[in-house]
Amino acid sequence: MLCKPKAHGGIGFKQLHYFNVAMLGKQGWRLLSQPDSLVARILKSRYHPLTSFGKATVGSNPSYAWRSIMAAHHVITQGSRIQIGNGLQTTIDGSPWLPDLDHGYVTAPMPDAIINAPVSSLMLPGQRNWDLDALTNIFNEKDRGLITQIPLSSRINGDVWYWSADSKADESVVHCLLNCSFAKSCWNSKVWKNKNRRLSSVLNLAGQQRPSVGWFKCNVDATTFSSSGKISHGAVIRNSDGVFIAARSDCFIGSFGAREAEAIGVREILSWLKGLPVFPVIVEMDSLQVFNALTTNSFSHNGFGFIIDDCRALAHSIGDVTFSFVRRSANSAAHSIAQVGGSLSGPREWRLVPPPWLISKLSA
Repeated sequence: MLCKPKAHGGIGFKQLHYFNVAMLGKQGWRLLSQPDSLVARILKSRYHPLTSFGKATVGSNPSYAWRSIMAAHHVITQGSRIQIGNGLQTTIDGSPWLPDLDHGYVTAPMPDAIINAPVSSLMLPGQRNWDLDALTNIFNEKDRGLITQIPLSSRINGDVWYWSADSKADESVVHCLLNCSFAKSCWNSKVWKNKNRRLSSVLNLAGQQRPSVGWFKCNVDATTFSSSGKISHGAVIRNSDGVFIAARSDCFIGSFGAREAEAIGVREILSWLKGLPVFPVIVEMDSLQVFNALTTNSFSHNGFGFIIDDCRALAHSIGDVTFSFVRRSANSAAHSIAQVGGSLSGPREWRLVPPPWLISKLSA
């Protein structure tokens, strides 16, 4: 009763043992994620000179500080994963780089020739794409499925540690309704001016306006095809008069979640927009998580965070790009194009004249 939260009728005292383990865990996390720090190098030279902190043991005659840090070692190693950048710093076997909450190591037996090979050897030469033939030849189905869930950044090189329990965090209710920039704009400009209307109808007003004169709007969406292990994205560009300018769809191999697929779709469309005379442009999406990530200054050291960083860098290099959120029903044109991408073997574009099956969606 003493340690139960006050909200649940308790006194709210901390359970000191677990509190201390958590504090020690933070120190252990720093040793793992910042191995070049002075303290990490001193402790490594004394207690684990030939291995990483993740594989360190208490050893013989440990100091009180080292023994205390190691009390939280199992918690840190169970929840820590490596996000692959260029894959040069991480070995295929013996490193927790697979995005599995229970076991981040490969389970397939590795041939002696590649036990110490870097993860970069599993990518196509000169590209940030997985070599699917190599994955098929080396790994079992479970490992192969996990690897194809890992998004690869086009610009971040270093492999970094991240906390796997946070990598799939959902949008909180408080953030969704109060803190994010889109929610604030709804409360300020919609709700107080429409006090007698239902909240659902107020939120439905967002995203229906055409862009200002001289601006273009590019609606983006993505679709996952879990049965075939593919994702596709689609985009449609219209001017301030609502006139169709261009559309694009493409398909990729990868067992990504919806959030990662949406972010990859935005990245690919930004790359496409760089070669078109459609600026300034509003890039509009129906994924609130991706929109919030793009419009805040936070950075996550996981695959989703890496792709968001790619998107920000592309938008910055273009210059005249603004991000916007729209309800899903108002994004039907981009969704239809993304659906078509699942049946394509490569990118497909339409310029000035939309395909017949898209015309009815353009007015939605």
